[in-house]
Amino acid sequence: MSQNAIQLAGLVFGFAGACLHTVAILRADWRISDPGGPGKSMSKSWIHIDGFWKECIGYTTGEWHCDGFGDFFLRFSTYLILGRTLMIVTIGCASLAVFLSLAGMNCSTMLPEDSSLKHRIYKLSVLLFLLSAISATIITLWSAIRTSTEFYACAQQQRNGQKINKGQCMRFGQALYIAFGATSFCYMALICGACSSNQTNASQDRPFKMYERPPYVYNKTKQAQEYI
Repeated sequence: MSQNAIQLAGLVFGFAGACLHTVAILRADWRISDPGGPGKSMSKSWIHIDGFWKECIGYTTGEWHCDGFGDFFLRFSTYLILGRTLMIVTIGCASLAVFLSLAGMNCSTMLPEDSSLKHRIYKLSVLLFLLSAISATIITLWSAIRTSTEFYACAQQQRNGQKINKGQCMRFGQALYIAFGATSFCYMALICGACSSNQTNASQDRPFKMYERPPYVYNKTKQAQEYI
């Protein structure tokens, strides 16, 4: 595969990852309540969803009541503070990486062709994709581990015969799956950018071959004809 095709694929993956991360962070269904509890059918009377920016309760009538976490920022839990921060870092780095990779691509005309600045900008976009992928991995895995831990703790309480409040047991929401998909796109963009940078370095480090001028061939026949 050519270097231009790899760079274009990385640009597409990075743009898709940035868009999906934006969709995921704005959604409220990172966690969905399971009113029936583990192993039981879910109650259809209401549903509770929980995200980074708001939590909502929906009823079968189609009515939703949402709380946008209007308290002071420092009063939030560590999960909310770090979750919001990491998601903002993820979206910001991915968006900036997309713009820089677009400027640093070989087929781009935003910068002079074959300039060292162009290669440096593209390498910077690869580093931003790496930072975006790492921060996205941290928050998605943290949210998944936190939700699964609380769910199995709820199941253990149910097996012990303890009373479980409605909405206490939470399971994975659609936004978490979207975030996992967006993270995979960021890693694909990172891989494409790293492969393209390696090809660029290999072409720059290739030694220049000096081709010698072919030796002069003495033509005795032609000289003899000119002498006559």
